[in-house]
Amino acid sequence: MPIGSIGPTRGRCLAKLRAMLLADPGWSG
Repeated sequence: MPIGSIGPTRGRCLAKLRAMLLADPGWSG
């Protein structure tokens, strides 16, 4: 992952992925 990708866009992407995982009842972490 390029250093330039670290920023608001990456934060939004991580938040989106985390929300999807939390919303998935079949996912256990």
